[in-house]
Amino acid sequence: MKNLSPKAKTINVQMFHNALEGVVYGFLIMSEVIMRREMNATPFMIALFTMVMPVSSLFSIYFSHILSRNPGKIRLFIFLSAILTRLPMVFFFIFRGPTALLFLTLLYFMGHSFIKPVQNIFMRLNYEKREIGKIFAYSISVNKILFIIAAYVFGRWLDADSSVYILVFSISGLFSFLSLFMLALVPFKGWTEEQQNLEKMDLFIIPTIIKVFKKNMDYFRYETAFFIYGGGFMVILPAIPIMLVDYLDLSYSVISFGRGVVSAVVIITLMPLLGKLFDRRDPVFMGVIAFAILVGHPLSIILAYFVNPEFSKYVVYLSYIFFGVGMAAVTLCWNLGPMYFASNNMEIPQFTSTHVTLTGIRGLIWPFSGYLLLRIHILLPFIASIIFLIVATLIMRSLHKRPKNAIHPEVEPASV
Repeated sequence: MKNLSPKAKTINVQMFHNALEGVVYGFLIMSEVIMRREMNATPFMIALFTMVMPVSSLFSIYFSHILSRNPGKIRLFIFLSAILTRLPMVFFFIFRGPTALLFLTLLYFMGHSFIKPVQNIFMRLNYEKREIGKIFAYSISVNKILFIIAAYVFGRWLDADSSVYILVFSISGLFSFLSLFMLALVPFKGWTEEQQNLEKMDLFIIPTIIKVFKKNMDYFRYETAFFIYGGGFMVILPAIPIMLVDYLDLSYSVISFGRGVVSAVVIITLMPLLGKLFDRRDPVFMGVIAFAILVGHPLSIILAYFVNPEFSKYVVYLSYIFFGVGMAAVTLCWNLGPMYFASNNMEIPQFTSTHVTLTGIRGLIWPFSGYLLLRIHILLPFIASIIFLIVATLIMRSLHKRPKNAIHPEVEPASV
């Protein structure tokens, strides 16, 4: 890769990184179902597990501080993060059980929250602004192709041998370590050379978030819509495995096909088109589309509860078509939105980490709220989800009506 341009090197690493991440997440997508069916995990334990991914995002604000204060050591921090957060999953075959899976998955997603600010840094440094959405969309398509294969094969394998998850989760640790480690190969020249007087970053989460919002109030409105969307997305997380396993009695193959294959095929199909649309419009426009379409996901699962059991799996597949369309749009505006509000390169980690950290804060609230609702009735989390998504759509729509230069500042990438 020595003779390649910084852009070509970045594209190669980003594609391979996303391919490995797709395989790993294709395996982990069945975790809650396995916990319920194979480990006899309680609804409360499943609720805790669904909180792991968003709550681990709370560490993003500290990763941002480290990157901003030590730009020359970014590769060292990538290496340390790969060892400390991803490699431990290799030892799942020793420390098996729901508690071990909960802890190891927490570490895994801590590494995931580190990737987000790093990813936004190298994309802004090495890509032209007009092509970021397109390249990112193609990388997600690569991710989803491998995700489909991994999820489908794992589901079929589980139906044949339900204990194979022990081996598969351990292998996931090795793949995820390599995935994060290879990000150190990306050129960061513009980042390490850029000099700027930085404000002291408060390591207490709330003051830091307030400082970011004071810089851009439209970003505050954007995050408000995302916070309520998070309620619609997360409130059903504890209820979905209970619904699929206990109420609909679906097999591993059916669940992996719906959660993995159906939704991912839709995302792959739409992602390049939405990526081009994203480059022509803005993350707010994409957010309106995403939140409105996602209403069909919980609505379809409610319908599956009432239809004849012979047809319930097809209604579940329909719900994941809605999920795939909505998440294709969410993936773009969630991952790329913060950089559109940042006024310069050195603000990217602060805006990105604020975005990811707020995911952690809502992860402390919404999944547990969903657990409390499902204890009353299994359908209540899905009804609440519909309400949250409608409200989030309306808030994002109100921001979309504002002048474009208020929400889409033009910031040139640093020279490389």
